[in-house]
Amino acid sequence: MNSKKMTKFPSELKLKIFPSTKDMDLVWRHAAFVLEKDEELGAKIFTTRGKEQGHVPLDVNQVADYLQKFPAALVNYLEYLVLEEKNQVRIDFDVSQMPT
Repeated sequence: MNSKKMTKFPSELKLKIFPSTKDMDLVWRHAAFVLEKDEELGAKIFTTRGKEQGHVPLDVNQVADYLQKFPAALVNYLEYLVLEEKNQVRIDFDVSQMPT
């Protein structure tokens, strides 16, 4: 498929593809596209990957590190971990590296 056409796909369509794929390379390669357009929508890439779909759990530190470039998405992801997943995993990242 022509990459020029792929960039014209609406973010919502890509968001529907990401949670259902087991190809994490695909997710990491294209997540920034969605996050740059809409951080709140982009955060859903990492919060809607259901365990019932047989996906390998995401490494929360890897996701948090990745999302540091997208502060609104990072906040949404951290809220998801704490409020919905009741996740108590320690997340190690340097807050001073976040854009202001």
